[in-house]
Amino acid sequence: MLWRTGPGAEVMRDQLHHLLRMSVRPNVSIRVIPDAVGFHRGEQPYHFMDVIDFHPVVHVEDLHWQAFLERGSTMDSYRRTTAALDRVALSEGQTRAVLSDVARDLAAKREDSAGPPR
Repeated sequence: MLWRTGPGAEVMRDQLHHLLRMSVRPNVSIRVIPDAVGFHRGEQPYHFMDVIDFHPVVHVEDLHWQAFLERGSTMDSYRRTTAALDRVALSEGQTRAVLSDVARDLAAKREDSAGPPR
C-alpha cells in the first residue's frame, strides 16, 4: 500500500512524513508488514481500547459498519492476530527507514516529472 499514490505523490509524501513524525512519539508504534507476507488476518483495521473502570474491548471498523467486541474468545482471537503480525512486521527502526525511502522516491518522481524549467 505504501507504493500506491492514489491521492497523488505530494499528498502521499506528506502522509508518509506525518507517519514519520508520529512514529517517534513514546506512545506510538508504527510497523510495516512487508508485501512478501501476503494476505494476513490483520487486513481489517482494529484496535484495542482499555478504558479505566471498564473492561477492554476491540473496536472493528469497515466502510459501512463498526463494532465494539468484548467477548473473551473474540478478544483472544484479536490478541493472537496481533501477536502473529508482530512476528512478521518490520521493527520500528526498519519501518522508519522504509517510510523515509518511499517518501524520498516520491519526491524524486515529482522532480523528474516536473520537466525542465520554462
